[in-house]
Parts: sequence; structure tokens; C-alpha cells
Amino acid sequence: MSRGVYPKRVPRPIRASSEVGTCVSESPTLKTQGTLYKRGSKWRWKIKVPAALLHLPHYQNADGKPKQLAADVNLDTEDKAEATKKATALAAEWMERFDAERKAQAVQSPFAIPDALVSAVASRVYEAVLSRDMRLRSSPVELAEWLADLWRSRESERRAVYEKTHPGEVYPAVPLPYVLSNPGIDELRGRPAFLGTPPELLKLLREQHGETLDRVRSALSAGNLAPYVLLSEREARKLGLNLGADAWLGMVCKTSACSPECETVSA
Repeated sequence: MSRGVYPKRVPRPIRASSEVGTCVSESPTLKTQGTLYKRGSKWRWKIKVPAALLHLPHYQNADGKPKQLAADVNLDTEDKAEATKKATALAAEWMERFDAERKAQAVQSPFAIPDALVSAVASRVYEAVLSRDMRLRSSPVELAEWLADLWRSRESERRAVYEKTHPGEVYPAVPLPYVLSNPGIDELRGRPAFLGTPPELLKLLREQHGETLDRVRSALSAGNLAPYVLLSEREARKLGLNLGADAWLGMVCKTSACSPECETVSA
């Protein structure tokens, strides 16, 4: 064989050793098949989380640090051939899952989503809002704390807009309703459960929903999709859609344009 000329590589079947063996696949679609190894008398198989997916919540530990492994499976066999067969099947399943998760990371324009998916996302958002409302209505303290945070956020936004449009003038601050103040919330904590949620809290909830709806409509009429994206992103991801909320949060929500909607949808 002359110098610089190498024989053509022939794909090898999956191999393993009694220590640690790397699974090798003939399939060009399975780029990373993980590791087949033996612990005691039983064969096991493990696969690492691809670097591009480490930020996903289900690949993170409780402390927020990324997991090293996506799976570490006991193949429950001492036979190497049977272990190899099981490992190959598991690898195919996980690679398919990784591919789907990678595709879900690709941002899709709301304009390019099929009507059927738009309806599905809208339905999920509607159900999510109703579910959250039911939970908040049954917990006066939680509702008051959420409304207080939202009130302060919107008041801060109104102040910023006023000071920008009325330089040198003193902003006419709108006082926080007593029921949303710390003393008011403390009173709610001592309120008998059978009395239910105070009517003034429910009125404030309706008003905040109305304001959010007005903001979304106003933004959409101006061609600003940020509120739509932020309100829909969580449910859209469950359907495999990425509407790009991370980018909106990074660029748009630092302004006063939609920060209250960010807080609304994250509650």
C-alpha cells in the first residue's frame, strides 16, 4: 500500500466489552448512539444529552444544572448479543426524540402556522387562562399577591411613559388598592375560608384581564406580535411549536411595550 493511500472504511456492527464499549451503528441517521457497558453481570446502556438540548428543563437537575445523561438503562441481560439488540432499539428511539426536540427549537413565524394548529394553540391558551383563574379565585391571598405584582408592573410602565412624554412634570401616581397592599393581604390571611374571595378582588381581576386584552388588541393592530407570542408560547411548545418568545423577551419586553403581558402569561 503506497504512502498516503488508506483502505476504505467498512462499517462495523455494534460492539461492546466487559468494561466500557461504544455503540457503533451502520445507520448514517444515528450519529450518536451512546455507550453499552457492563455493571456486575448485567449489561447497561447510556446516552448523553446533546449539547444543543442541555438548556431544556427536562434535561436539568433540581438545582438548575444540566444533566450529563439523558438515559442510563439496565438492559437486564448477561448476553452481549441481546444487549446489543436492545441498545440499538433504544438508540433509535432516543435519536428520534433528540431530532424532534432539535426541530422544536427552530423558531416558526406565527404567519406560517397552519390554521388547525392556530386553533389548537388558541384553545390551549383559553383553557390555561381559565384554569389559572379558577385556581386564583379560590385562593384570595395568592390572587391578591399576583394582582399586586401586576399592578406595580403596570404602574411602573405608566410612570415611564408619562415621564418620557411629559418631561419635567410630576407623575400623578395611582395608589395601590388597599386590598393589594401588605396590610390588606395580611387581613386576607386571617379571613375565614367560608367567606370566599372578596368582591373587590374579583373586580380587580376582571379589570386586569380587560386591560391585558386591550393591550394585545392594540399591539396586534399595530403589527406587534409580541403579546400574541408571549401569551401563546407555553402552550405552543406543547404542540412542538417554537414561536420565538425568548427573542421577544430579550429584545421587546425590556421596553414598556409588553412587560405586563410577560407577567400575565408567566403567572
